[in-house]
Amino acid sequence: MNSEIPLPHHQRTYKLENGREVGVSESVLRNELHQVNHSDVFSPSGTRSVVLGELVKFLEHSHRPSVRFEWPARFGDDESLCSICSRITLDTNLQNAYNTTTGRLGLSVGIVLAREVSLGTLSSLNRRSATCPLCRVAFSVLSKDPSIMTDTTASSTEECFLRPALGAFRTYVDSIPVADVFYGNRPGNSVRGHIQFSRYRHVPPSVWNIADSSTSEELSSQQAAARLCDNIISWQNSSHQQVDFHQIRNWLKKCEDEHGSTCSPDRHKSHLSRDNATFVVIDLDEMRLVKRRLSSSFDYVTLSYVWGGRNSSVTNNMNFESRLQQRGLVSSFPDLPAAVRDACTVVREVGRRFLWVDALCIKQDDSEDQASQIPLMDRIYSQSVLTIVAMSGEHAQCDLPGVKPGSRPNPIQRTERTPSWIFTELPPTLDRVLKLSKYETRAWTLQERLLSNRRLYLTRWQAYFQCYRYVYQETYHRPRQIVQDERLFQFQGSGEFYFNLSHARLSLSTQWHIPSLKVDDGSTLISWDGRSLITYDKLVNELSCRNLWDPNDILKAFQGIVSNMEASQAGPFVAGLPLRVLDRALLWAPVRGLQKRELSKNTKAIPSWSWCAWTGPGVKHPWASYGVLNHLLDCDFRAHASYIQDFFLEDGGVFRRVDRNAYNATDKSQPLAVGRPEDYGMSLVQRHGDGGQFLHFVTQVVSAHAFNVGVGSKRGQIGSQEVEGDWDLMYSPGGRYFVKAISPANEGVVATCVELGENGNQTGLSSFVYTKKNVPSENEKDPLPATRIFNSRGDECGIVLADEKSIRHCFGGPQAAAQRRKYNLVLLSANCKGFDGVRCDPVVREGRGDRFMLYAQFACQGDYSLYNALLTEVVNGYEVRVALVQIKEDAFLEAGVRTEYVRLG
Repeated sequence: MNSEIPLPHHQRTYKLENGREVGVSESVLRNELHQVNHSDVFSPSGTRSVVLGELVKFLEHSHRPSVRFEWPARFGDDESLCSICSRITLDTNLQNAYNTTTGRLGLSVGIVLAREVSLGTLSSLNRRSATCPLCRVAFSVLSKDPSIMTDTTASSTEECFLRPALGAFRTYVDSIPVADVFYGNRPGNSVRGHIQFSRYRHVPPSVWNIADSSTSEELSSQQAAARLCDNIISWQNSSHQQVDFHQIRNWLKKCEDEHGSTCSPDRHKSHLSRDNATFVVIDLDEMRLVKRRLSSSFDYVTLSYVWGGRNSSVTNNMNFESRLQQRGLVSSFPDLPAAVRDACTVVREVGRRFLWVDALCIKQDDSEDQASQIPLMDRIYSQSVLTIVAMSGEHAQCDLPGVKPGSRPNPIQRTERTPSWIFTELPPTLDRVLKLSKYETRAWTLQERLLSNRRLYLTRWQAYFQCYRYVYQETYHRPRQIVQDERLFQFQGSGEFYFNLSHARLSLSTQWHIPSLKVDDGSTLISWDGRSLITYDKLVNELSCRNLWDPNDILKAFQGIVSNMEASQAGPFVAGLPLRVLDRALLWAPVRGLQKRELSKNTKAIPSWSWCAWTGPGVKHPWASYGVLNHLLDCDFRAHASYIQDFFLEDGGVFRRVDRNAYNATDKSQPLAVGRPEDYGMSLVQRHGDGGQFLHFVTQVVSAHAFNVGVGSKRGQIGSQEVEGDWDLMYSPGGRYFVKAISPANEGVVATCVELGENGNQTGLSSFVYTKKNVPSENEKDPLPATRIFNSRGDECGIVLADEKSIRHCFGGPQAAAQRRKYNLVLLSANCKGFDGVRCDPVVREGRGDRFMLYAQFACQGDYSLYNALLTEVVNGYEVRVALVQIKEDAFLEAGVRTEYVRLG
């Protein structure tokens, strides 16, 4: 079906919404595909869908080799479909396909939906699935997500949609026409899976009738192919499919043999072998706990899962010694959580002996054991040969899907044959599945997933294997996602260049790894530049919105990542903040309303200036996102200047100076002066019960009562309709390059880029691509955490990053003067204000459930005239953080500035 054609400029093309075709460098594509073609892992379960497609093509061509598809076409020529599906119209799609034999791009024809189609509500789709094959496949796609299966009642109004798309796996490897399956029609809803269509209307029914019979007559090649098709379809629809462990062993072996130091635990040896630490693992041959030295040469597997449910078989001080004895775990094994028992089976199946599980390998009632083992989490996970991820489990008592017969009640790839069509379910990509799991809502699982070299995800959809090079999935024998390096998207040659943002998102967003914190030369040193700052912001944003069984564990759940970063010479962390970039790290703000985290009485208090002290839908840093500040204050967060000469940290009753990545703004060649606490007249906050962690510094302060949040017709609260919401920074080319447009296509959202020439960007205009992580529902009633503040003349002068109701009492108003004097604005740093009268409106595009924003911004050439300050409350002689404030310089200075020694707790 492929006829090779020369492509203009040797480019792989995308068709944009305006009908224009654009391309990406074929040389990059060829290199990528060459690697994938040599990453083949044979497995019967992985190749069945491929064989099925080839058999259908053979049958169709053997009967009507010269007949082209008749268009316009619809599913209506097949009487087995329901009234909704039979009216779905189709279209042809000519796309460039990669020929693995010749290594060239060629032209192929596919069938694609002509437009978006509504299949009605989930309950109506469920009813029609009893008789309609296409509805049955669509319902199978949606039924694997338990979060939406509660909506099968007649009262649910959410609709199910099919949308035309190309490529079920968001890589360059395939461009097969598919229908994306969505639940709900709000912007940013995630793709739940895909459906592929294969047409064979010219195959006579007699061929299938003989294939269905048990005749012993010799079959023709067509009849034999038809029988094999039906056998494959029967297997695809089996409800007792187990994971193909032969395939998993091959994935693991291929990664170990061919990926070298990229995916090997040995690559952590240089900075993680800090001491001769020991830990405990389960010896599955001797069925007991054993102590081992933590080393990259020791071969073991780790388990990452969601705690909860009945878990009475944890290791404690009472049973620890007995479990160290030969076969000491045999008696308690039946009482272990189902996820742990199944993990033991997986370890044996992949040819390993040792397993690490936190509930069994750390004494759960021993604070000293926990204090010694939790800081080792980075080493435990990063030096394991494989991490088993129980991604579909609601708690520890849930089975690992596919390990035991019947543990995956829904077929992972339902396939239906009608007189004219074969409909095949294609599972979603790993990054889509991650968004749909409870596993990704738990705080502990974040560091467990990110720190692991190789991860085996066992899900209701299928099994996925991810290393630092590829993502394999059970339903195909080649990697269907490539863990791409953003350097692949650098500009090739001159003129315009195009790339698919949905492809790039795989490595830059959902599935970024801890090694992305390393500098480009491959060393283990963390360079606190724009890239590592953005990664830190992503870590904070991810962890702060996740749930904990025990609120006291917030710092422990971050400890593994912190240990990894500190060992990579990122500098010390305190209360979750990196001290070397403390000025920026203090500038965090809520995504939605926050509340103070309630800790138990015996737990050390977390300082208010740390995001760890608060709980809610998450926090982010304004310098790493696009939101109300960019839209309403038009500021440039790239330029940042601190107003604090020296920070001193009081921790446990002892002072230490904070060493920051900073330089003298007046003369960069001169080092910053090093002060001492006594130089500023500082004293410890000795009355604090647990010693506490306080920041001591001298800065400028104004009283909050000099401002108000609106009177009369002027209201402070900023509504969601005024801005596009908050967006996470994804990509900025910088230098002489510029992203001039983004456009949706059937393959995703495509960015159009230009190289600006040898003279570079003379206008100082830079482009930024942001991505939407969480999309609030249309019925979202919570106010944005953003409130305007006004000076005494009624002029708008800044924004408090909190909702009006929570901070109104802090500012000027009818409350008593004594109450007002308790609240201050404490100056930390400043950013550049954008050019007045020049605004670049953001452009938002959506494709395949991904939302992207393109924003252009002029570089600041003026003064640092937008101040970053903390709204604080005076409590017992020290300041407590209330909110972050961005305020114009002149308004701050006019409010009666005073220089004060601040103790921030």
